[in-house]
Amino acid sequence: MSAKATVARTTEVSEVGGMHFDPPETLRRLWLAGLGAGAMAQDEIERLAKRCVERGEMTEKESRKLIAKAKELPQKSIKSAEGQMDRQVDSVLDWLGILTKNDLERMDLPSRADIESLGEKVAALTRKVEQLRKAEETQTREVAALRKVDEKATPVNN
Repeated sequence: MSAKATVARTTEVSEVGGMHFDPPETLRRLWLAGLGAGAMAQDEIERLAKRCVERGEMTEKESRKLIAKAKELPQKSIKSAEGQMDRQVDSVLDWLGILTKNDLERMDLPSRADIESLGEKVAALTRKVEQLRKAEETQTREVAALRKVDEKATPVNN
């Protein structure tokens, strides 16, 4: 199971303390907040390194090296964190009773589109049955009317 998988909820988004709670969306926002904080920290490191060069506390070469290292570390951390994030999201989703699309596919359940398609077919068949029922009623009335005419036209022998 992967955190990147499309998520289908077995329950509706719940209300918690008067606020909507959508676990996958909340987890995604937390992940993005973490990435944003990392980007801000990297910007701050670059700003401080340039300031140190201006003050003579660090050489230009040391500054570039520090900035390069600051850019390199998050990349390594992100790769490592992605695997951890996937596992943690999966365990949280499991805990919350949320199934991923892969889980549903393994269970071989019909999709929403499959169910909607079947609903349309049932509606079409229902309309056809209703048309046939009306046609049969009309035909039955016509046959009954013809029998009455035939009975009047045919003399009865006693």
